[in-house]
Amino acid sequence: MRLVSLILFLFVVVFSAPGQIKQQPAPSEKQAQAFSMNDRIMLIVGRADSLKKVGEIQESIQLLKKTQPVVESVGKSNLEQLVKIQLADSYLSNNNPDSAEKILAGLLNKFSEMAKKAEVLTLLGRSYMDMGRYEEAIARQEEASALVDSVRQPRIYGRILLNKGTVHEETGNFGSAFNHYLRSIDIAEATADSVLLATALNNIGVAYNNYGQYEEAEHHLQQAIKMNRQINNRVGLLRSVVNLAISQDQLGNFDRSISLYQRAVKLDEEVRKNTPPFQIYYNMGQLYKKKGELDKAEAYYLQSLEYCKKAGIPQGLIYNYGGLANVAELRGNFSKSENYYKRALNIARKISIAPLERDALESLYDLMKSQGAYEEALNYHEKFVVISDSLQNVSRQQEIEKAETKLGLRRQEEINQLLQEKQEQQQARIAVQNWMIGGTVAIIFIISILLLLLSRYNAEKKKANAKLESQQRQLRELNQVKDKILAIISHDLRSPMASMKVMLQMLERKKLSREEVEEVSTSLKMRISQNINMMDNLLAWAREQMSGLEVNTISLKAHDIVEEVIKNFEFQAQGKKISLRNEVPDHIQVQADLNLFSLVVRNLLSNSIKFSHEGDDVVVRTAENTDGSVVFEVADQGIGISEEDREWLFSEGGKPRLGTNNESGSGLGLQLCREFLEKQDGEIAVESREGEGTTFKFSLPKAS
Repeated sequence: MRLVSLILFLFVVVFSAPGQIKQQPAPSEKQAQAFSMNDRIMLIVGRADSLKKVGEIQESIQLLKKTQPVVESVGKSNLEQLVKIQLADSYLSNNNPDSAEKILAGLLNKFSEMAKKAEVLTLLGRSYMDMGRYEEAIARQEEASALVDSVRQPRIYGRILLNKGTVHEETGNFGSAFNHYLRSIDIAEATADSVLLATALNNIGVAYNNYGQYEEAEHHLQQAIKMNRQINNRVGLLRSVVNLAISQDQLGNFDRSISLYQRAVKLDEEVRKNTPPFQIYYNMGQLYKKKGELDKAEAYYLQSLEYCKKAGIPQGLIYNYGGLANVAELRGNFSKSENYYKRALNIARKISIAPLERDALESLYDLMKSQGAYEEALNYHEKFVVISDSLQNVSRQQEIEKAETKLGLRRQEEINQLLQEKQEQQQARIAVQNWMIGGTVAIIFIISILLLLLSRYNAEKKKANAKLESQQRQLRELNQVKDKILAIISHDLRSPMASMKVMLQMLERKKLSREEVEEVSTSLKMRISQNINMMDNLLAWAREQMSGLEVNTISLKAHDIVEEVIKNFEFQAQGKKISLRNEVPDHIQVQADLNLFSLVVRNLLSNSIKFSHEGDDVVVRTAENTDGSVVFEVADQGIGISEEDREWLFSEGGKPRLGTNNESGSGLGLQLCREFLEKQDGEIAVESREGEGTTFKFSLPKAS
């Protein structure tokens, strides 16, 4: 009977409307038993998530809290963990990271499934970020990304990227933040994840606000608002409206900003019924202070201050006391201004936030100095300097380094001046010596002219013959290049293009089933990808043969370039169910040409995919040599290469082989790899056994 009662409770929870759970009639026992426990819990979790998105966060939390004892009583640990994850997510949406962190810390070691553990780590990272613990936040996000396959679990990976971008933005690393946001947008669009897309657009808008590019921020935030409206995400809509109000404020559109803040207050009342909009009121106080409407500014500061007192938010108290002090100072009420600044200072000291304490001391110093209270001003200034020194060690070290650099330049100038004086003395001595040897030089010059005239005829004749031979050789080589290009176009490119034409004709006739259309489309995409790679090789080879190749070596981060190449081959690899792994350490730096290095990796990866079986692995890894070079390995488990074929593998006269799916090639890829690596002071070799796979090894100089 106890189990039946629990089932009835869950049934009522699942099918109740928000705020009216107890008013719905319970179903019969027969109806309740028609649903499994797992199904009911999944429905509850889904309903809680929907409540959270439309702003009913407290209802979502209460629903999950009521469900907790039910799942605990039936001993379903997996369901209990699922409910706790959703509860932690709701706490984060309600600006309660402390409660979320307690739940998530207890769940961290209870999951063996990597995707679930990654989800817990992601939420835990968000909790740390909201609490200002940025190093721990980024560490948790990095752990989560290591557990997730970006291809198989793109939605989870997209949220990890989003959270990493937010942490980088909070720590001032805007370049990395923008990169993570844009990658999360790509995933959101590819997976049609509207919530992720709206959140990423909002975060990019915030980043542009912080970066001072307010028009760009406005564009992205308006897109986020539109997307949140479409999916009825009230929490996301509130965030985007507040951030757009900040953009309008900075652009000088004060009336528009005020309208947006007023709209945000109404949304906040719907979404966060138990959390007053203290931040919005503070922002409105700042805005009215800019407009010179001090009465309105003061009213909003006082209202925000009252909310912060009730909620126990010390940072909010400091900011609002500072705003009230500014208003009092602008009105000429300096004693009141001093009182507010002192309150802000005392709170900052109490909670040990040095930057806020420094700002309060600086404001008091400026206020006392403007009033002629120099002794008090000096006292505040001394304390301000002590805190500033403790906060600006890095800045001070930079100034010292600048001073040392200037001193070094000054010393170098003095040395250069001494060298110039010595050079002038030396030049004077040389001038005297030149007069003495002038006659000898003239005689030698005359003799040289005579010898030159005697040998000139023979030299010009030899030069003309050599030039003629060189031109003939170049013509022969160009003719060979032309013949090879035509042969490749007529054979290696024409056949795949003819095959693609047949596929397109099949699609055009519209007589194929849906499965056949998908199969033909997949095959068509793979052939196009192979032809593009073949054309890249052909163009690179022809350019090198006909006009030479300019090599520009720079320091490159090998891991990132290999990762980019692997992404370009993901579709081709998926077509053969081949796994591509990048095991190049993140710290490896090589001295190489970006385009040539990418071409080498691309050709070797293409080669491995071409000769691998379905389900095989292809790995890119490295090892550091003692001679200062880095050795890269591209290893597969494919059909291997016979000893006879290995002899001509990198030579110009080599014949192309067909892949495991009859993929064709130009025969240029490995030849280009050898030539381009040699131009970068590198080498290439191969280890293979027929039927056991192949490992290509190439080396490049390590970046200094």
